[in-house]
Amino acid sequence: MLREFLDQGLSDQLMAWAFFQLQARHVSEIYDRAFRLYQKYGFQMCGEYDFPAEEHIDLEWIMKKANFRGINKF
Repeated sequence: MLREFLDQGLSDQLMAWAFFQLQARHVSEIYDRAFRLYQKYGFQMCGEYDFPAEEHIDLEWIMKKANFRGINKF
C-alpha cells in the first residue's frame, strides 16, 4: 500500500460507496437469484443464523447439498 493514501479516510469512503451501490442494485433481488441458483444445483436450506455486522444483524442461510459425495459430483 502506498503511504500517501494512509490516514485519509479512504476506507470509510469506499465502504459508503459499496453500501450505496448495494442499495441501488436492490440487494434482496441478488439474494433471491443466488438462492434459486443453489436450488438449481440441488442445495436446500437447512437452517439460518443471525450474523452480527457492525450495528445490525444479517440473516444468513445455511445450505446443504443432499447426497453430496464429492466436490466434482453434482
